[in-house]
Amino acid sequence: VVAEADHGDAAVEKALNLGPDIALLDISLPGADGIEAARRITRARPDIRCVMLTMYDDAANVDRALRAGARGYILKDAGIGTLQD
Repeated sequence: VVAEADHGDAAVEKALNLGPDIALLDISLPGADGIEAARRITRARPDIRCVMLTMYDDAANVDRALRAGARGYILKDAGIGTLQD
């Protein structure tokens, strides 16, 4: 872990400045939501992989996240077996 952010705009700023391998984002972030943050991060730095970690399991949010550039979508209640696969 190189940084934490409590809103989407800060997540974008920190990701762009620190250049982590992965940005783990929640959809429900104040300001720019996680999907918008993923869009901005992947547009500016395609080498940073954005992964959504969220409680929203509907197809519309999955689709929006993937179209924004997210490389993965993990539900917060996913078991350890899901994460290991």
